[in-house]
Amino acid sequence: MATVIPPPPKKKAKLEKLNANKLNDAILPSFPNIIVQLKDGRTGKPIGSSISLPSNTDKRGLELLVNQLKKDQRDKRPKLSHVERKQKAEEEKDDEADDDDETDVNLPWSFSLTLRKSQPPKLPSVQEDPSPEEEIRIPIYESLSKDLLINHSNLISSEDILVIDCEPEAIFRVRHSAPILCASFSPTGTYLATGSGDNTCRLWDLSTETPKFSLAGHSGWLLCVEWDGCERLLATGSMDKMVRIWDPLTGKQMGAPLKGHAQWITSLAWEPIHLNSETTRLASSSKDGTVRVWNPRTGLTQFALGGHTASVNAVRWSGQGILYTASSDRTVKCWDAKDGKLIRTLNEHSHWVNTLALNTDYILRTGPFEPKDTAKPESMDAAKQAALKRTHHSHPTPPNSSFDNHIKLWEGKTGKFIATLRGHVAPVYRLSWSCDSRLLVSASKDSTIKLWDLRTHKIKVDLPGHTDEVYCVDFVADKVASGGRDKVVKIVFCLSYILLLRYGTIVRKKFTEKVMLIRLGFLSENCCSVLYQLSAGFLICSILERLIAQKGLHSGQNPKPKRG
Repeated sequence: MATVIPPPPKKKAKLEKLNANKLNDAILPSFPNIIVQLKDGRTGKPIGSSISLPSNTDKRGLELLVNQLKKDQRDKRPKLSHVERKQKAEEEKDDEADDDDETDVNLPWSFSLTLRKSQPPKLPSVQEDPSPEEEIRIPIYESLSKDLLINHSNLISSEDILVIDCEPEAIFRVRHSAPILCASFSPTGTYLATGSGDNTCRLWDLSTETPKFSLAGHSGWLLCVEWDGCERLLATGSMDKMVRIWDPLTGKQMGAPLKGHAQWITSLAWEPIHLNSETTRLASSSKDGTVRVWNPRTGLTQFALGGHTASVNAVRWSGQGILYTASSDRTVKCWDAKDGKLIRTLNEHSHWVNTLALNTDYILRTGPFEPKDTAKPESMDAAKQAALKRTHHSHPTPPNSSFDNHIKLWEGKTGKFIATLRGHVAPVYRLSWSCDSRLLVSASKDSTIKLWDLRTHKIKVDLPGHTDEVYCVDFVADKVASGGRDKVVKIVFCLSYILLLRYGTIVRKKFTEKVMLIRLGFLSENCCSVLYQLSAGFLICSILERLIAQKGLHSGQNPKPKRG
């Protein structure tokens, strides 16, 4: 049997604490204040001038001081143009590293200082070269008094200027540092691209829920992001009036930015793969009231559409070779994508038309990829044939939303008005269809995300989660991604589509087990309205699979719940 060491008596611990306080009282009066010079450990440059600090200054106080001094230095810099900033970054790469954390005013720091310790004198009979003074590095974990004065008071004097090295601590930053303005799933559903007001686009790996690349290059807010149908290219549009093309495999920009718009970019749309698999074109809409169709390989504009009298807020490319554009002039226009001729104009909205979506968006943007089979096609001809097969029977129904808080449905082929969806109490910013065109999800300024049943034209469910305006939403296969002013990306899974993809059937009868009803949160007897958040998704999905296995549910079978 092992012997348990008894704890030290309380009297002994109290005595040790009293002796330590006496030592502090004996040392600290000799150093009521310490003169320090803060220095950036990465660049070796001083942070401000020397300053006298109380000897009991702790690490948190030093962090606040450094962050304030860094902020004062940034505020004193002269404002430079974009060209001057770019030239300065190329000439002074040391300063570029110093500016990486400009947006973070609460950056944690680590502190240390180096003191010289003299060697003891040696006997005269020993003939050796005088050894240099030994340097010791002292990290500051708690405060100047505890880490420096108590243990090393013999190495400093009250007149010394102590140089403290400051280095930012490594912190794992996942989120954007500004509101998320746009989001788009990749055609295979492997990645999620988000654009933010911090001028960057992030590629998120959905298997690990971490960012794979951070695409930096724009000098303004990222307002739109779009994948091509084969997941080869990623396009981003910004407030800097330019469109940039990226390689999602390497995270690097491909070619020069596309320039031509006089105002910021509002929306992007790739030409569907089944229409042109080799030289896929890109359409961009802008605040300047025009839509440009680009050849990304050459960077040239093929033609520009200028029929709107106000900002063009959205553009969509249909599978029949028609471009749909929505504008602040309260109209939706249909154009022939071959020659840019106007086909028809839709007039029903009483306010600006903010966004536009086609019920065939999912099929068009996923191209040759099936939900169950995301393997890359062997050739572009094979990709074109696979995409053509999927879009053979599709007919677009373009809903559009407006600042009048309503969503309107149209028949894309004839331009016939179908219905109006009412439920939001503020302008609707974005729309996205489900993969089977039965559901429509909408993001609004009222901080809500609503799921609409297109068979009844009524709200299916409200998706909670965001605390402020929701700027973007995207629906792909079995999940919905949204982002907004709260700088958070939220992913919600739709259980009915998970069952459809995994087991070939949708559960349409209510399970009687209370654990299923409580943990899965069924909203109705129809599983199409069952949604849950990613934070609990894996646990819930595993519970579901166990119950399905217990009930003997396999592909093509319906569940047989017990009665009672």
